[in-house]
Amino acid sequence: MLQKLTEMGTSFEGHEYRFFSLDVPPSADYQTVCDQLSAWETHNVLEYETCEERVPGSFDDAPDHDSESG
Repeated sequence: MLQKLTEMGTSFEGHEYRFFSLDVPPSADYQTVCDQLSAWETHNVLEYETCEERVPGSFDDAPDHDSESG
């Protein structure tokens, strides 16, 4: 899988052969990479997440209103 992603223009670094961080540079086709990861996830080969916020104002979770300033 990592070889295929590298062929798509990504680079990666790993942790203990289980967790990997992918870098998708502007020269790579981001949507194609996401489509491939999604296909693998659909087939229960892996799980992935992006660093795009899913909920505005937070990262991967509902905003914590108690810790907001103001």
